[in-house]
Amino acid sequence: LSLSLSLLHSLVMAELPAMKMAADCMEHLVTALERHTPVADAATHSKHCRQRLDQMLLALGRPPRWTTVRVNTALQPDMGQAAQTLVERVERDWGSKPKVQPHAKVPDVLVIPCEGPQPLDPPPKEVVVDVGCGMAVLRGAQVFAPGVRGMSAGVVAGDPVAVVVDVDGKCQHGMLAFDGLRLCVGVGRAVQTRGDIFQQQQPRAGLAVQLTAPLFRTPPLNFAADDSLFFLQNLPSAVAAHVLHPQPGDQVLDMCAAPGGKALHIASLLRGTGRLVALERSPKRAAALAESVQLKKLHNVEVHCCDATKCLAAAAAPVASAAAAS
Repeated sequence: LSLSLSLLHSLVMAELPAMKMAADCMEHLVTALERHTPVADAATHSKHCRQRLDQMLLALGRPPRWTTVRVNTALQPDMGQAAQTLVERVERDWGSKPKVQPHAKVPDVLVIPCEGPQPLDPPPKEVVVDVGCGMAVLRGAQVFAPGVRGMSAGVVAGDPVAVVVDVDGKCQHGMLAFDGLRLCVGVGRAVQTRGDIFQQQQPRAGLAVQLTAPLFRTPPLNFAADDSLFFLQNLPSAVAAHVLHPQPGDQVLDMCAAPGGKALHIASLLRGTGRLVALERSPKRAAALAESVQLKKLHNVEVHCCDATKCLAAAAAPVASAAAAS
């Protein structure tokens, strides 16, 4: 990983790469845009639609401007109190008080701004991570060992390092150098050495880099995975249950329920009344959904391991769970 410091600086200031898509998918989306976009000029219509799609893919390559957190209003209907609780929990883990505010139109959603891109001053030593890890860093995560693909020679614990994403997947396990598109997503301090990560017999685990200066500054919300009050949910998913507009006492069927964000939201909007029947054909995903139902303390949900296309032909297997038993 022998990029010069000047090249690293140019990478930091470069545009984030656009989301990539297969050629047939691109053509399908362009055709759809052409069909649904008003024609202002027939001669340039197709070109205009391609430019719109390029803009969309570029935007999808960036983290969202806001992190959205849905509140389980079945437990805490007071959004002001929920916002204060969220501030306290984030500050406890992040060490800094976040800006939390209610969403302007979705009544049970809180938003936290994502600030960036921030100016970076990358050191010469690098830790190369895969795209999944890089995306997580852009959303506030730290760098953990399973996401590390390569590392400069001589990295020891405490060294300042640049965290570089291998955008094209060209960096093989443990490589010192590779050819491919790269993007610096932050600066931090190494927690593990190169030997810790690449020369051990057991699977890689643990924190690899502690970020001190991420490209985009937004708090990690790891606690939400095990929290009964808060649920990390992207805004379109949070809107879906409000469009359905379930009323207390309603009975609702979710025919493809896992991982459960919308199902749990519907159950919350039912205010502990009615019944939500959640069908999921994957036993593993159904069991995970049943655990989420228990965690969120929702007692009006039944989880069944069942292929919804065949649910009338055979009895669905109930998932064993106190909160999800049928």
